[in-house]
Amino acid sequence: METATGPVQDNSSARTPLYLALAHDLEGRIRDGRLPLGLLLPPEPDLAAEFGVSRHTLRQAIQRLRRLGLVSAKKGVGTTICEADASSVRRFVSASRADLSEQAEGTDFAIFESGFVRARGALASELACRPGREWFTLKGTRSEIGADRPMALDEVYVDPRLAETLKAMNPIRQAIFRLVEEVTGERIAEIRQTIRPVILGRPMAEVLNAQAGEPALKITRSYLSPGGRLLELSHQTLPADRFAYTTVLRDVTA
Repeated sequence: METATGPVQDNSSARTPLYLALAHDLEGRIRDGRLPLGLLLPPEPDLAAEFGVSRHTLRQAIQRLRRLGLVSAKKGVGTTICEADASSVRRFVSASRADLSEQAEGTDFAIFESGFVRARGALASELACRPGREWFTLKGTRSEIGADRPMALDEVYVDPRLAETLKAMNPIRQAIFRLVEEVTGERIAEIRQTIRPVILGRPMAEVLNAQAGEPALKITRSYLSPGGRLLELSHQTLPADRFAYTTVLRDVTA
């Protein structure tokens, strides 16, 4: 059976965790056919030495590829490429805070609009706050690192105490909810996620390099404190051809 050879080149920013840079490189090779379907990867010690990383880093990268459905591991056989689809559709696996954090680290959130807003009317209701409360808001495109088009339009509302921190970060390449916890000292105990279908209007379609009238999905996430107070609200809109939501259901009785 064929095996992989040749070092992986890391062309990502130093801000990207090494395991994600390695995973992105390997994913690109799988999708463009340089690592073809059915290829058996060499043993971990050989791969780690070849790529110049620790075995722990390599395992993290391969675990990400497994979660994306690009490789499979079988005891006694090894890790095999099981997906060669060159589609640019992003697969979301968000079963935990760690999943959301990993997704953020693997993308660029490029801000084109930010500022303070006082919540009134429908916005105050959506943010579950008293009318007139001030929030800091960000709007921008989120893209796979190195991609030639954005995958989503993001709009985020956070505590104004994060304003100076976020103004100094563009693009943002980490989970904003982690920054909320660091800056405010408050823990996010629950993340509520709602996914609904929408139709792209012309302004949003232009930003996303898509067609007006196309179907899209809008993901709304509410980040709550242990007492149920909203600490962050985000809206993420993805054209239908750039989104796939993946879950894994296992038989716990087996």
